Amino acid sequence: RSRLCQDHFFSNHSHQLTAMTTAIDSDYIETELSKAKAQLHRLRKLEQEQRERQNQRAGQSLEHSYAAQTHDGVAAVTLFHRAIRAQDEINFLEMQRDVVTLVRELAEKRREDDANKAVGTATGSVLELLTKATETCTSLGLLLLRHPPLNELIVANDSNESKNDNANDGNGKSNQFHRALTNWYNTLHDSSLHIAVSSFSRQLRKCAPEFPSNERSSSIILHSFQDPSSELGRVTRCLVELQIVKDALDLQCRLQNYLSRHSQMESVTQPTPEFYRPLSWRWLVIDELCRPLAERLRFHFLEEQTGLVTVANSTTQNEERMGTGVASPKQKPSNMDRFPEWLFRYLKEVVDNHKTHSIVMVQGLQPLVDSVMESLILESSLVDNDFELEDDVKYLGTEDGDNSAVKHNFLKAAEILQHLKQNVYSHSHIYFLREVSRMARHALRAKSFFHHPDVVGMECSDCTIVLRGIEQLFLFDSFVEETIHKFVVESEQTVEDTIDPLISPPKLTDSFLSTNEDLMEWWMTQERLGAIHLLEKCASSTLSSSQSQKGPSQKSLEIGHSSNENETLKSQPLFPAISELFAALIHSGRKKSTSFSDNRSQHLYIANVIAPLCSIFVDLIHTEAS
Repeated sequence: RSRLCQDHFFSNHSHQLTAMTTAIDSDYIETELSKAKAQLHRLRKLEQEQRERQNQRAGQSLEHSYAAQTHDGVAAVTLFHRAIRAQDEINFLEMQRDVVTLVRELAEKRREDDANKAVGTATGSVLELLTKATETCTSLGLLLLRHPPLNELIVANDSNESKNDNANDGNGKSNQFHRALTNWYNTLHDSSLHIAVSSFSRQLRKCAPEFPSNERSSSIILHSFQDPSSELGRVTRCLVELQIVKDALDLQCRLQNYLSRHSQMESVTQPTPEFYRPLSWRWLVIDELCRPLAERLRFHFLEEQTGLVTVANSTTQNEERMGTGVASPKQKPSNMDRFPEWLFRYLKEVVDNHKTHSIVMVQGLQPLVDSVMESLILESSLVDNDFELEDDVKYLGTEDGDNSAVKHNFLKAAEILQHLKQNVYSHSHIYFLREVSRMARHALRAKSFFHHPDVVGMECSDCTIVLRGIEQLFLFDSFVEETIHKFVVESEQTVEDTIDPLISPPKLTDSFLSTNEDLMEWWMTQERLGAIHLLEKCASSTLSSSQSQKGPSQKSLEIGHSSNENETLKSQPLFPAISELFAALIHSGRKKSTSFSDNRSQHLYIANVIAPLCSIFVDLIHTEAS
């Protein structure tokens, strides 16, 4: 049924696009396009002559100069409007020309498919139809990228003028045709994307049903991604290509809106990284690769009947009933005490041991995405004909010809794709780790671990449970950072160039510790008291005893005997044990403080834990020295 629906959809919209351009004559388009370009060139010459006359009248009297400037201003506005109309005509004719070429190619492919069906050589599979729909969608999307609407340029340069003209109110012929093509593209893209996502999920289950439970399944997916003839690889390319072109069109629209809002400024600032990808942006192919992991995570940790913690708890209770377990009121078994440890161990095993990060993402998916992106950039570069407006119109209506809003409004399709590659589509491994961290965060929140009465409530008789849970948060955040750093070192990049703030993995310490002020304060108190207790215990047992082992007379005698100097240096400790312990505590505190993303949590930890620890250490050393 889906195959018939896709075939009908592809055929229907191909005929619609053919009907839109059947009556268009290619020779007529070329003739009219040449006339419009010639008219635009004449307007450019008139504008240059007007500027020369304005320079010649620079030495006239004030009254004559004012009248001349008024006349020149009116003439400039007139020239600008005429140039806009000429440019609108050029855009419309160029779009018609490219659409006619596209429709002829589609019609030719359609005839070939009909001929293959007649002789029985065409398969008519969903994959074949998806590939054809993707090619059509990509060709139409690149066409729209090469011909952006003209209305934002009008707003940026002529916002205070009358909008009675069709070209000035955003309803010129080129804009109307652009909107019609955009509507057709959106309909085709939505249907094709839906089929691509479902086909990818189906091929993934067929190709590697055990993924991500072992390394073998990751290797199978890697081989499918590297083999261009495999069904999973072909579906993946279609899915990636559909999303890239759609994101490029969305970026072009956001860029025009951004320039329109900043059109009154003297200079247009460079957009922030957040500009290139909205907060709600999703990487569809990675989402589908993460879906099996999410389902296994829910089965093992969140289901009431199958969760690991539930099974462990029931096993312990059965042992107690049979007399094999020890049950006491002070040692009541809890099904939550080791939940973070088991959860993070499972995720680390999937990411590291099963090679889902290194094999599937780094070696498999990212090269495939890079290949699709490079092919799109190359295709758009070969056929990217930048507007004549950049040479002839951008100077009209301006005094110095340096309107940055006009220049940046006409980014080429290849430049937009390059922006997407640099800011978004080069970070598949980081996006995957972000999703893994978000799964862990969701599981902890679903179980309400740091709000559970067996962990932090009055019923909890062992405060080390929550301390071990917080320790697991730091360990998992450190594991994610080390995994990213390992890839950065291997790719010879810098962390700043690799990690995009919007797709960087969330820190679990920020999610569960920094945001809970009561828990944060209690934990810092426990950290401070524990560290101070270790220092004081070490000082009382080692520092005084190490100093009493040698008196001043013995030290003076050893200095005079050069023969025993080496043996004395070897037997004498370089640092007392308390200094080594203090260095270890400071290093641990530094790692924990830098694990927080916000400065407030870092400063609180330093003020409440590290600073008191340093004061106690100095006091202990001073006491022993005195």
